[in-house]
Amino acid sequence: MLFLEKYLSVLRRCALFQGLSDSEILSSLNCIGAEIETRKKNEYILRAGEKTDAVGLLLSGNALIIQEDLWGNRNVITKLGPGDFFAESFAVIPDTVLSVSVVATEPCKNMKLNIARIMTVCSSACSSHNRLIHNLVTALAGKLLVFHDKITHMSKRKTRDKLLSY
Repeated sequence: MLFLEKYLSVLRRCALFQGLSDSEILSSLNCIGAEIETRKKNEYILRAGEKTDAVGLLLSGNALIIQEDLWGNRNVITKLGPGDFFAESFAVIPDTVLSVSVVATEPCKNMKLNIARIMTVCSSACSSHNRLIHNLVTALAGKLLVFHDKITHMSKRKTRDKLLSY
């Protein structure tokens, strides 16, 4: 896993690895079987309609999480940069079909982190693995709160009320 050392500055900023030392990050990546993929500009990292068993983590470049309609119109859900992770909600629940796509907006590298290996404590029961699980749950809860706020604003009946709520 020595080749991952060049991404440590990005991994340190990622919410999944908060509170872990560099050596703990590297050993965690080895423990959960991290894989690196390279994508070209406009290439899909994940497509709506697929299933995934891995959390994605952008190491370099930028990407968009998008929703496309039947006519090919894109609705940008969020922009991803180095250190951002994605698809965790879809990966946690087995056989969940993606309702969004992730597309690279420039050449990028992303890491796939096997969710089953994250959620299952390793045989050595290392504290870094426990911290990784804690960080994942905390990050999911944070994203849930953001979506709750959006729903609170958007559920208002009138545009004026939505603006005032926001």
